[in-house]
Amino acid sequence: MADQFRNSITNQEPAKPDEVSCDFCTEPKLKALKSCLVCLASFCETHLEPHHRGTAFKRHKLIDPVKNLEDIMCQKHDRPLELFCKTDHVCVCQFCTESDHKLHQVVSLKEAYDGKKAELGKTDAEVQLMIRERRLKISEARQSVELSKKAADREIADSVKVFTALISCIERSHVELNNVIEHKQKTTEKQAEGFIKELQQEITQLEKRSSELKQLSHTEDHIQLLQNFKPINIPVPIKDWTKVSVHPSSYVGTAKTALDHLTNTLSKEMQRLILDVYKDRNMTAAVAGGATAAHRQLLIGMMRKDPSVSGGLPMHQSHWMAMTMTFDRVLANIKTKYSVSLEPEFSRDEVTVRVKAAGGSSTVAANSLESHAFRALLRLYQKVVTSSTMPGVPEG
Repeated sequence: MADQFRNSITNQEPAKPDEVSCDFCTEPKLKALKSCLVCLASFCETHLEPHHRGTAFKRHKLIDPVKNLEDIMCQKHDRPLELFCKTDHVCVCQFCTESDHKLHQVVSLKEAYDGKKAELGKTDAEVQLMIRERRLKISEARQSVELSKKAADREIADSVKVFTALISCIERSHVELNNVIEHKQKTTEKQAEGFIKELQQEITQLEKRSSELKQLSHTEDHIQLLQNFKPINIPVPIKDWTKVSVHPSSYVGTAKTALDHLTNTLSKEMQRLILDVYKDRNMTAAVAGGATAAHRQLLIGMMRKDPSVSGGLPMHQSHWMAMTMTFDRVLANIKTKYSVSLEPEFSRDEVTVRVKAAGGSSTVAANSLESHAFRALLRLYQKVVTSSTMPGVPEG
């Protein structure tokens, strides 16, 4: 008998780490063949033999080997959990259906298992669909970025060509303007030289006549004076210069006026172009909701308490651009009125604008000026953020 027992053990395999081992084997523990819901133990083939032969074990229920048998037993009735209560979503034993879950909807574990498996399959299919949809969105986003990059590169190349042509045109116009001014100056010089030459000739004639008159006035010979007086007294053929003059060329800042007008026009057109670019929702979609909402919340918090001048005013770059372009005069007025400078510090899409008083102010006076200027800037920022029609500003 003992030899037969030893031989049966020898023919069985030891339990692997992920397998249920026999609770009655000494080391090495053998692989369990069945678990008993009455004994709450697992048995290898050899130690399971009494359950097959003994009369006392006939009512014991054997199941496939399970680890932690206590987890599949009802803690209240000490019976195996064989049913599932759909009302309370818990596993129950047969006795539970006659007490706490008497009027509840109860099904077998297999039916509940199959239902949950089907539900899991459906949920997994939905999850897989969402994964595919999001991967498609990622692909579309990357494709959009690539297309946007190509469009941006083309636009930059075109802008380089346009501005190069514009600079060339300005340089060419500058040369032409200088040539016109120089030609006008040469014409004035030539006209003046002609007048000067003619005047010098008349001066020579007049000086000669003056010499003859002085010589005749000094003679003591009466006859000679009278005989020569008439020829000498004949007027010299000269021009009336009273209405003749050389007028200096008048430019009155023509070039400066034209350049100022050109600069102003170009600046306005560039501002309009830049704002048109910021109107594109494809560019601002990434920050349209989160950035503006966050900045609005930050702004509300700052307006409810004394703002921190030292910390500066944080905002999105598009807001700062809108302020500098649309409210440039207001910003200039703030700087002039309070004698401060506005110093933006850029970090990715964020800008922190710091207010600093001009040098020479005392500490108390500087703090006061900075505080007043900061509040004025904060009010202007509030106007930009809360405006839903501001061009180029992301809406919340």
